[in-house]
Amino acid sequence: MNANYGILEPLEGRYKTKEERYQAMAERSLREIKDTVDLLGWATGAVERQMDTDLV
Repeated sequence: MNANYGILEPLEGRYKTKEERYQAMAERSLREIKDTVDLLGWATGAVERQMDTDLV
């Protein structure tokens, strides 16, 4: 499934190329993911470990 950036707020500023705009969107997305992980208190790798234990 492809990402749907239409539900996010527009980026600040202007970008000369599509690549620059896509890079800015990717960086913003990674920041949001990190902030969410920090907010929820998930440790790095905790989700993978939980998935491994669910399979047993």
